Amino acid sequence: MEDKDLIFELKKLTQIKPDKKWVILTKKQILGEEKPSFPYLFLKPTYAFLSLTLLIFISLPVFAQFCLPGHPLYPIKKITERAKAYFIPENERPVYELELVQKRFEELKVLAEKNETTKLPSAFKEVKETASKATENLVKSKTIDPKVLEKTVEVAKIKKEIENKVLATNLGIEEREDPIKTMVEIIISDFETRSLTPEQKEIFEKAKSNYQQGNFEDALILLKILSENR
Repeated sequence: MEDKDLIFELKKLTQIKPDKKWVILTKKQILGEEKPSFPYLFLKPTYAFLSLTLLIFISLPVFAQFCLPGHPLYPIKKITERAKAYFIPENERPVYELELVQKRFEELKVLAEKNETTKLPSAFKEVKETASKATENLVKSKTIDPKVLEKTVEVAKIKKEIENKVLATNLGIEEREDPIKTMVEIIISDFETRSLTPEQKEIFEKAKSNYQQGNFEDALILLKILSENR
């Protein structure tokens, strides 16, 4: 065979393409099974649907935090709050429960200011239930924790503001469910066993007088002053 014929035959060989199945099989044997990349998974309909579902599931508790009583997602907000309570140390739980009471008052205030009267009964119910839970924790603690006292004063202030400026009516929280009343009772019981100066006795008697008249917020403020100066 002449050189030009040999060259012609070699050129023909270069044009031969291997079978596709053979190429894929050989590639797998050499490189191993190729796994689809992470972004590619989300392009497939099945994975895209699962990803969207997961994203919605994760996002719901976040969106729920901005909901008010009467909204469909509000129960998720409450479940999230209760779940968080289980991870809080027992000695810090009274403050957390009072923070929830404060939130319920703020929600009630927003609904009242927006004049969403149909949602107010639901908001009243949430306030009472949360206040009752906070009272239970205060009774269990039976101590004057400065943080708890400070938070109780904040709750008392917003409660009074809502009753006087927003609703112009008493919220109707039963005394046995009122964390403010319970905190006043705990502090009064504590100071009953202490020696007080004449000035402290005067403040204490005013606080007790307010308590007996049902002015728990005013009594609490006086007792807070007394606690800070003892």
